Amino acid sequence: MKPTPFKYHDYKQFLKDYMAENPKKGIKLRMARFAGCDRTYFSQVLNQKAHLTTDHAFNLSNALNMDESEETYFLLLVLLGKAGNPNSKAKIRKRMAAISEENQ
Repeated sequence: MKPTPFKYHDYKQFLKDYMAENPKKGIKLRMARFAGCDRTYFSQVLNQKAHLTTDHAFNLSNALNMDESEETYFLLLVLLGKAGNPNSKAKIRKRMAAISEENQ
């Protein structure tokens, strides 16, 4: 069963768990290539030093065969990770909750 982003509140943790469930040699490099960035940048993302761009997130959602709801939720996770304004975060979380509820 493939991991789903709906149970996550942090896209970086979702990516780490996805890679842990698919422990193939070179998985980090493949994920970076799927995203459209280099392995060093992808490592920085996973280690809390950088964020994915929306293009990276779209590329990953396609590569991971996410359906439309999963893709939208994943993109919102990325936006949430990048958001600094509490009002923005609250609106993003509200939309995430609605999508998650629709997919239960």
